[in-house]
Amino acid sequence: MMEHRNENLVVVAPTGSGKTEAALLWLNGEKGFYTLPLKVSSNAIYSRIKNNYSYENVALLHSDSMAMYLKEYKENDLDINEKYDRARMLAQPLTVCTVDQLFKFVYKALGTEIFAATLKYSKLIIDEIQSYDPRSIATILYGLKTIQQMGGRYAIITATFPPVLKDFMEQYGLADHCLFADFTEDPDIL
Repeated sequence: MMEHRNENLVVVAPTGSGKTEAALLWLNGEKGFYTLPLKVSSNAIYSRIKNNYSYENVALLHSDSMAMYLKEYKENDLDINEKYDRARMLAQPLTVCTVDQLFKFVYKALGTEIFAATLKYSKLIIDEIQSYDPRSIATILYGLKTIQQMGGRYAIITATFPPVLKDFMEQYGLADHCLFADFTEDPDIL
């Protein structure tokens, strides 16, 4: 991942093989977003990054992230609101979030340009892509195409990568600018 940190990637590897850590290395200290399909998964990765790697500059952003901040901090702590506001403004160096929080720009609603503009100079990690429904996949693929055209970078990391996704990526020109690596057949290579 470090050798290809300036490229778009699709990495398929078994569960427990270190995809999360490799993706964090791929970020290489640059501004990044780590996306997951579920709030509970986002909470777990957020806690893991913050506690296991002592990375204080990580934010959490999803529809219920304030509840997580309230559990994490004392109720009268002023840092709660500041942390939540910084997450909503996409101001932290690393934000763990659900895809729906970032890909609002796909629908071209007024005021969502900030998401595309931020993703232009950031790195995006999409984990567990196989867990999304078809409508979300369409949104993600359109968003990735837009991000790619603007010069942004992404890494899809997953234990399961449906072949139809590769077909769609080829169809929309995403595969031409993306390195595919599948480690599921020979996990010892990791």
